[in-house]
Amino acid sequence: MKYLKKFNEIKMFGDSDDSEYEGPMVPSSWKEGNDKEDGPMVPSSWKEKSEESTNNKWAIFAGLGGGFGGANFTGEVFNGTKTQAESRAYGAAQEEYESYEGNHGLRSTSDIMDEDGVDEEEAEQIRNEEMESWLDYWVEPYDPSKHQR
Repeated sequence: MKYLKKFNEIKMFGDSDDSEYEGPMVPSSWKEGNDKEDGPMVPSSWKEKSEESTNNKWAIFAGLGGGFGGANFTGEVFNGTKTQAESRAYGAAQEEYESYEGNHGLRSTSDIMDEDGVDEEEAEQIRNEEMESWLDYWVEPYDPSKHQR
């Protein structure tokens, strides 16, 4: 048994007798205590001009596709990030769908339950899928000369 050693006593390639193991080789920016970097390296233009990091004015477009004519400027100008504005446009398109629901071929949950013979949970899922196929919405940076209320 004199030839067996514990795993941590075995010398590996690159080990020297006079140094302590300091872990895997990684960039110094990854090590604790290095606060020179505040995130991944990206072009400064991404940080400065990100639509997500600043509040801007956005023109909201929403409506229904197909024979309903698609999205139109709602007259609403939203202040916030692009993601927030897109969420508002989505909500406006849903409101438009709900205003026609039960008419013009846009089925309500109860219509689906009656016509397809499914329970309320499945009917709600079908209704949401059908609604998504009709929604048309987007946002654009607000330009007062282009987007008149």
